[in-house]
Amino acid sequence: MLATLVVAGLVTGAIYALVGLGLVIIYRTSQVVNFAQGDVSTLLTFVGFTLMTQWGMPYLAAFALTLVGAFLFGALVERTVIRPVASRSPIVAVGVTLGVALILNGASSWRWGTQVQSFPAPTTATGITVGGMTVSGASLVILGVTALSVALLVVLYRYTRIGISMRATSEDSPAAELMGIDVRAMAALSWGMAAVLGATAGMLVSPAITLTPNQLDLVVIRSFAAVVVGGFTSTVGAVVGGLFIGVVESVVAGYAPADLTNIAMFAIVLIVLVFRPQGLLAGEETRKSLV
Repeated sequence: MLATLVVAGLVTGAIYALVGLGLVIIYRTSQVVNFAQGDVSTLLTFVGFTLMTQWGMPYLAAFALTLVGAFLFGALVERTVIRPVASRSPIVAVGVTLGVALILNGASSWRWGTQVQSFPAPTTATGITVGGMTVSGASLVILGVTALSVALLVVLYRYTRIGISMRATSEDSPAAELMGIDVRAMAALSWGMAAVLGATAGMLVSPAITLTPNQLDLVVIRSFAAVVVGGFTSTVGAVVGGLFIGVVESVVAGYAPADLTNIAMFAIVLIVLVFRPQGLLAGEETRKSLV
């Protein structure tokens, strides 16, 4: 039973990791805690849902088109509402993201309604069985897409000019600008990437939790917890924290009353905040690290 719970936790944690990566990428480049991440993801998931169910597009085509739209939308949000307040207090930018979240949540409710929708599954494959434990096809897709996303980020940050520029911007924005790096473009790029990660997480998890305008609220809360545990400046921490929170949630739910799940998870977050407020893995990354 424990192995089954751990695998289920890793699948759930992979979703938290994707959303958490988006939070960290934005924070490192723009120094903004993006409270609109969940509602951006939800809106884009509805877009993918519409492409599949109303426009009749195949899953992969709708998925790819939604991700393209997600990148453009994220960059547009940065350009139109975040950049104008970037030079002000960080609290102002946080307030702006809260406003964006409320607007997008209202837009999703107005356009698609508040009734529960059934999102198409990414695959109908039955999955695989290992040691008497069955891992569904959808779970394998989630794990595979998350692994691919992390691998692409590693390649981007370590081996491409744009990725190195983003790292330089996140470490010292004024110095990066003096070196000729367009820090504004890097900020827009980070918001676009975060939207892509959020849309990916939303479309992958929706078949399991159904689709509503508030569907990702709990996912985002867990993702914030994951980022706090791993560190808001650590992309590796976002992945490790997401998987850790997912496993803790799954194991506690399997052996204890469901009410204890949140207690156990946020007790861990509280302990981390008290004894290592920067996160467990923050500060461990250097220019030679994976990301």
